[in-house]
Amino acid sequence: MKKSKKFLPLIIALALMFSLCACGDREDSASDNEEDAVKVTILNNKIEIESGLLNATKAYQNTHPNVEFEIVSLVAEPYNAELKTRFAGGEKPDIFALSGYSDMVLWKDYLEDLSDQPWTNDMVDIAYNSIDLGGIYGMPLCVEGGAYMYNKTMFENAGIESVPTTYSELLACMKKLEAAGYTPLINDGSSYGRAYYGVNYVIAMQKDPLAFMAGLADGTTSFATAPLAKEIMEYWQWESTQIENMLSIDFLTQVSKFANEEVAITFGGNWNQASFDEINPNLKVGMFPVPMFEDASKNDFMLAGVTTYWGVNKESAVKDVAKDFMSWLVTSEEGQKFITSEMLLIPAFTNFSATAEEIGPLGSDLAEYISAGKVKNFYAAFYPEGGMQTFGEDMQKMLAGAATVDELLVTLDNDWKRLAG
Repeated sequence: MKKSKKFLPLIIALALMFSLCACGDREDSASDNEEDAVKVTILNNKIEIESGLLNATKAYQNTHPNVEFEIVSLVAEPYNAELKTRFAGGEKPDIFALSGYSDMVLWKDYLEDLSDQPWTNDMVDIAYNSIDLGGIYGMPLCVEGGAYMYNKTMFENAGIESVPTTYSELLACMKKLEAAGYTPLINDGSSYGRAYYGVNYVIAMQKDPLAFMAGLADGTTSFATAPLAKEIMEYWQWESTQIENMLSIDFLTQVSKFANEEVAITFGGNWNQASFDEINPNLKVGMFPVPMFEDASKNDFMLAGVTTYWGVNKESAVKDVAKDFMSWLVTSEEGQKFITSEMLLIPAFTNFSATAEEIGPLGSDLAEYISAGKVKNFYAAFYPEGGMQTFGEDMQKMLAGAATVDELLVTLDNDWKRLAG
């Protein structure tokens, strides 16, 4: 498929206007407070962008030498525990990552209202769902999307000329990979992965996902009767039987094995590109939709949305510096380059965009689906508090053979209603 060089609208004049205004304000601020040393702590839930983020803070320090940064990066489950521990123990970060709506609600009492920030008018439309709570309480970091990733070299060596679009085609594809001596499939068996992606597919396939989730809370809708819910969970159940000891595989193991070309297919997204480039720069990779059904039209989408926001601790003594750094990152040309060229992210803003060369093949494949309107959203941000852990564990029980698919769906209904109450 032909790759487009630009994927998101570019509003150059507006970007430059904000960039120049922001730079002027920062220069005045820096000169007034040149001798005041400050430290900004960033709690980051995307370990794959740590290197690019570190380089961005160093560039910011060139014009703000009095600012020191501490970056603490953790994967999803340890991150959530660390965030709660820090707020409970008094070591509160100045900037911290949030997954979306539920996190915004949970942490709203600690979040600075960012409605007056210069970047708010340039957010992509899908960013608003999770942060408009009577104010803007988070800065969207990027647009991310997920599907099956595949090793193009392995596919070529196995004689596979096109990616599978149906379940039958996937089976045939896997047989060819095995015959060529490759391990076809691996996936993350953690509770986080099962809840974030596995449960999400059911919600995303509903006619009105937000109304469906609202109904789960009051019992007017259910997983047990939701269209395609059983078929989707049966697919995840089948997938687990194709992977040896799947429940023992965590995110880091999954990424490492795929990057080192030990396996041909895994679920992931453009967030993996930076890790792959670091581990194996020569890896030839692409993405294709998960072919759960025999009807190819039902499969023809990728998950996509704003998955990470940055919030500012409103009690922070350096919150103005934190906000200035965030604005610099997304309104200045220099900062924007770190988002696209080093963190390899698709911007969640309309005033700058990323090229295919910057975001790599995973971002390029995702961007084509976004441009074609063939995406469904991530809804984990709307799970009730505790849902990520609970729903993931519910799925793990099914994958371990301790519950049937029908029992899982009833359990999900009961747990959602209980947690939402």
